[in-house]
Amino acid sequence: MHFLDKMPAGVQEGVFLKLFEQCEIAQYKPKELMKYEQSWKKHNDMFAVLSSAEKKGMQKGMEKGVEKNKKEVAINAINEGFDDVIIQKLTKLSLSEIAEIRKELNA
Repeated sequence: MHFLDKMPAGVQEGVFLKLFEQCEIAQYKPKELMKYEQSWKKHNDMFAVLSSAEKKGMQKGMEKGVEKNKKEVAINAINEGFDDVIIQKLTKLSLSEIAEIRKELNA
Protein backbone atom coordinates (compact mmCIF):
# COMPACT_ATOMS: atom_id res chain seq x y z
CA MET A 1 0.00 0.00 0.00
CA HIS A 2 1.40 3.37 -1.02
CA PHE A 3 1.49 6.41 1.19
CA LEU A 4 -0.87 8.17 -1.25
CA ASP A 5 -3.48 5.45 -0.76
CA LYS A 6 -3.75 6.48 2.92
CA MET A 7 -4.52 10.08 2.01
CA PRO A 8 -7.90 11.34 3.29
CA ALA A 9 -10.54 11.78 0.56
CA GLY A 10 -10.96 15.51 1.24
CA VAL A 11 -7.37 16.35 0.39
CA GLN A 12 -6.83 14.26 -2.74
CA GLU A 13 -6.36 17.23 -5.01
CA GLY A 14 -4.27 20.30 -5.65
CA VAL A 15 -1.57 21.32 -3.25
CA PHE A 16 -2.32 18.48 -0.83
CA LEU A 17 -1.75 15.86 -3.51
CA LYS A 18 1.61 17.44 -4.33
CA LEU A 19 2.49 17.54 -0.62
CA PHE A 20 1.63 13.87 -0.12
CA GLU A 21 3.65 12.92 -3.22
CA GLN A 22 6.65 14.80 -1.83
CA CYS A 23 6.25 13.01 1.50
CA GLU A 24 6.22 9.65 -0.26
CA ILE A 25 9.34 10.54 -2.27
CA ALA A 26 11.10 11.66 0.92
CA GLN A 27 10.65 8.12 2.28
CA TYR A 28 12.36 6.46 -0.68
CA LYS A 29 15.50 4.47 -0.08
CA PRO A 30 18.55 5.65 -2.10
CA LYS A 31 18.03 3.03 -4.83
CA GLU A 32 14.32 3.89 -5.16
CA LEU A 33 15.12 7.61 -5.21
CA MET A 34 17.67 7.10 -7.99
CA LYS A 35 15.10 5.16 -10.06
CA TYR A 36 12.53 7.88 -9.43
CA GLU A 37 14.94 10.63 -10.47
CA GLN A 38 15.94 8.73 -13.62
CA SER A 39 12.30 8.22 -14.49
CA TRP A 40 11.55 11.91 -13.87
CA LYS A 41 14.52 12.94 -16.03
CA LYS A 42 13.29 10.66 -18.85
CA HIS A 43 9.85 12.19 -18.55
CA ASN A 44 11.24 15.74 -18.67
CA ASP A 45 13.53 14.90 -21.60
CA MET A 46 10.62 13.42 -23.56
CA PHE A 47 8.46 16.44 -22.76
CA ALA A 48 11.21 18.77 -24.00
CA VAL A 49 11.62 16.79 -27.24
CA LEU A 50 7.87 16.74 -27.89
CA SER A 51 7.52 20.41 -27.04
CA SER A 52 10.34 21.33 -29.41
CA ALA A 53 8.87 19.16 -32.18
CA GLU A 54 5.48 20.75 -31.66
CA LYS A 55 6.94 24.26 -31.90
CA LYS A 56 8.85 23.36 -35.08
CA GLY A 57 5.74 21.78 -36.58
CA MET A 58 3.62 24.81 -35.77
CA GLN A 59 6.25 27.15 -37.22
CA LYS A 60 6.45 25.09 -40.40
CA GLY A 61 2.65 25.02 -40.66
CA MET A 62 2.46 28.79 -40.20
CA GLU A 63 5.09 29.32 -42.90
CA LYS A 64 3.20 27.05 -45.30
CA GLY A 65 0.00 28.92 -44.52
CA VAL A 66 1.62 32.28 -45.24
CA GLU A 67 3.02 31.00 -48.54
CA LYS A 68 -0.35 29.53 -49.51
CA ASN A 69 -2.01 32.84 -48.70
CA LYS A 70 0.53 34.76 -50.82
CA LYS A 71 -0.15 32.42 -53.72
CA GLU A 72 -3.94 32.83 -53.34
CA VAL A 73 -3.58 36.63 -53.31
CA ALA A 74 -1.37 36.43 -56.40
CA ILE A 75 -3.92 34.22 -58.20
CA ASN A 76 -6.74 36.61 -57.35
CA ALA A 77 -4.66 39.60 -58.46
CA ILE A 78 -3.72 37.87 -61.73
CA ASN A 79 -7.38 37.05 -62.36
CA GLU A 80 -8.24 40.71 -61.76
CA GLY A 81 -5.63 41.79 -64.30
CA PHE A 82 -3.05 43.28 -61.92
CA ASP A 83 0.45 43.96 -63.18
CA ASP A 84 3.21 41.64 -61.92
CA VAL A 85 5.07 44.49 -60.18
CA ILE A 86 1.91 45.37 -58.22
CA ILE A 87 1.41 41.68 -57.35
CA GLN A 88 5.02 41.52 -56.19
CA LYS A 89 4.45 44.51 -53.88
CA LEU A 90 1.26 42.97 -52.50
CA THR A 91 2.62 39.47 -51.92
CA LYS A 92 6.40 39.90 -51.58
CA LEU A 93 6.73 37.05 -54.10
CA SER A 94 9.51 37.29 -56.65
CA LEU A 95 8.68 38.05 -60.27
CA SER A 96 9.80 34.52 -61.21
CA GLU A 97 7.39 33.04 -58.62
CA ILE A 98 4.57 35.15 -60.06
CA ALA A 99 5.51 34.01 -63.58
CA GLU A 100 5.36 30.39 -62.39
CA ILE A 101 1.88 30.97 -60.94
CA ARG A 102 0.80 32.48 -64.25
CA LYS A 103 2.10 29.35 -66.04
CA GLU A 104 0.16 27.09 -63.65
CA LEU A 105 -3.03 29.09 -64.28
CA ASN A 106 -2.62 28.85 -68.05
CA ALA A 107 -1.82 25.13 -68.02
